[in-house]
Amino acid sequence: MTVTHLDGLVVGRSGFTHSLNYRSVMAFGHPGVIADAREKRHATDRFIERLYPGRTGEIRAAHAQELEAISVVGMAIEDASAKIRDAGILDREADLARPGWAGVIPTAVTIGEIMPDPHLPSGLPAPSSVAAYTRGTRLDDVLTAAAIVQQTGA
Repeated sequence: MTVTHLDGLVVGRSGFTHSLNYRSVMAFGHPGVIADAREKRHATDRFIERLYPGRTGEIRAAHAQELEAISVVGMAIEDASAKIRDAGILDREADLARPGWAGVIPTAVTIGEIMPDPHLPSGLPAPSSVAAYTRGTRLDDVLTAAAIVQQTGA
């Protein structure tokens, strides 16, 4: 399994030195479908808790039919490799004398304006499990904080 997250566009003085800043991980293992209902429930609850700590205590548990309607794949990671590129422009010395703009254009996924369901009672506040998702906050920061909550229980 490979996942890559784009962090920035790198604009050089030549086509050769244009690049991307990114974080990437490749994990190796043997995936398999989780068929046992109890394991599937545990996996889906862990997924929800990873994104929204405390949320499974605020919602109803999945019905058996709902668990049957989804597939969950698990994989024990046997080996992994990660790579990060966060350098600036790596122009050649001769290209530095050329006129023209070069730089890094950072990219980020940020939280937008929260849109409560129109069926909610008027004035019902968002629960604590989604409180970290505030407009303009970087998703990376929200997920890092959620991971800390999961690890420490704080």
